[in-house]
Amino acid sequence: MNHIKQQYLNLFKVLKYLLLLLIVTIISCKSEDTLQLITNGVSNYEIVFNGEANESEYKATEVLKTYIDKISNANIPIVDESSQNSQLKKIYVGNFSKESLIADELLIKVENDNLYISGGSDLAIQNAVYRVSRKLFKL
Repeated sequence: MNHIKQQYLNLFKVLKYLLLLLIVTIISCKSEDTLQLITNGVSNYEIVFNGEANESEYKATEVLKTYIDKISNANIPIVDESSQNSQLKKIYVGNFSKESLIADELLIKVENDNLYISGGSDLAIQNAVYRVSRKLFKL
């Protein structure tokens, strides 16, 4: 009996995760905000990581930079939040949002010409970076 109960609990977790992914997909498809990150190989953006970022969050930041640099030859800088250039727009990677996210939840939003890429866990942040990369660069 416990085995059957455990199977139902596992199924419920999978369904909950799939519903969350569906909601994130629907929300991201409805966004009408567009960004011009690169123009003629030049960008007025910098990628910002949280000063308290762990190795996984920083690696996600590097992955995004690699995609952008290889596709555009723009060489967007990565900076710590304390070293931001006030003249540049931002691509924030990591937990900058005041929103509380569950472990598998992704947050990708545009606000005031800045792009926020976040998640409820290190893996979710990495997945959000890959999702943005695929969407931006049609990968």
